[in-house]
Amino acid sequence: MSTVLAMSTLWSSSDARSTLGLLPTLSSERDTPPPPRAQEGVVGCDEAVLSELITQSEGDMRRAIQMLQSAHRLHGDAMTPQSILDISGAVPIARVADVFAKCRANDFDAMADTVADLLADGYPTAQFITQLLDYLIANDTGLANMPKAKLAMALAEADKQIVDGASDYLQLMNVLATLTRQLAAKA
Repeated sequence: MSTVLAMSTLWSSSDARSTLGLLPTLSSERDTPPPPRAQEGVVGCDEAVLSELITQSEGDMRRAIQMLQSAHRLHGDAMTPQSILDISGAVPIARVADVFAKCRANDFDAMADTVADLLADGYPTAQFITQLLDYLIANDTGLANMPKAKLAMALAEADKQIVDGASDYLQLMNVLATLTRQLAAKA
């Protein structure tokens, strides 16, 4: 038993493994400078960009790093919060607020044009639905809890329909028509 213990102790020591050629020696590691690529990983950006990056990555560090790398490749040190939004595929919050305002105006033609514009601009429908729900929860929309719940159900149903392959245009029209009805019923 003592022989096995001595062998395992010998094997676990880095000196024994380096002697056997299994690890590089420590002195050679200390003498070489770090590779130039290790110093290339520095990216500078301002607080607004970092704030947008945190918001869009939703706390996922890998996603944040990928977005930061992509934005830096495209824009260099001139990154802006809009750069992060472009990379993430998120709809600008002003655009979501504008859609909400058009639904409040109860104008079907303007709503249909808005849906066509959103799809033509390439925004993912599922992303817009998620952001519309976030906007509904985070902002004072003037809706009571029951109309908000009905709209949340319509958003969930549309999200499922989109995942199942339904038309993005029809699902967005349905969601915005539901929003328009809930806002009109409140007035």
